[in-house]
Amino acid sequence: MTWIFIFIFSILFYGCVDKSKIIYEFEFLDEIKLEIPEPSGLALSFDGENLWTVSDENCYVYLMDKNGNVKKDFLVDGNDLEGICVVDDSTICVVLERAREIVLLDTSGVELNRKKLDLEGPENNGLEGITYDVKKKKFYLVNEKNPGLLIKLDNDFNIISIKNISFSKDYSSISCDQVHDRLWILSDESKKLSVCDYDGIELSSYYINIPQPEGFVIDFTDQRLYVVSDSMEKLYIYESRTAD
Repeated sequence: MTWIFIFIFSILFYGCVDKSKIIYEFEFLDEIKLEIPEPSGLALSFDGENLWTVSDENCYVYLMDKNGNVKKDFLVDGNDLEGICVVDDSTICVVLERAREIVLLDTSGVELNRKKLDLEGPENNGLEGITYDVKKKKFYLVNEKNPGLLIKLDNDFNIISIKNISFSKDYSSISCDQVHDRLWILSDESKKLSVCDYDGIELSSYYINIPQPEGFVIDFTDQRLYVVSDSMEKLYIYESRTAD
């Protein structure tokens, strides 16, 4: 069975008045059962060849190939591990939802730094996703709900801004689009993938028919969208292409 999702978003070219619209088509290719309990969060490896994910059940980080085969794993000190992002070729960053902590690790699992954010709200509605803007040297995080938040941090994990967002029921994952200077934010409860600016303003969105999607990443080089389902423990793969 093939599903095609089409959505439109605009890119502002600086110095120009007009906006250019780009239409993307996502065509379902495959779903793969993972040997990872409750995968949550997804990121491309620095070389673009593999995928990083985490388990909120056992607090492990996993490196897998793009067919879902685990290549290595390691335990993070804490519990309720949710999001993950790649900082450079030797470091990654994860978030712990209930503790509201960000943890910087090397790619072998050695902890390098840890920072607790002073955020209010129910314990199980905390940090869910994290991404890193390599060009701007900034981290962007989403708080799940109650309240839904977009949080921007500098390289030392100092808070630059916190903004309330309300375009979805919750927020489960975030990814920085370095190609088009946008943030993409996934909602589990709304089953929606939103394209936003860096201030958290929703520019466009489309709905995704996957049970409990908790992590995603778009590989613009290989033209693929990858999504992990927490409840199904599966990796879903789509071809991503620009429509004529």
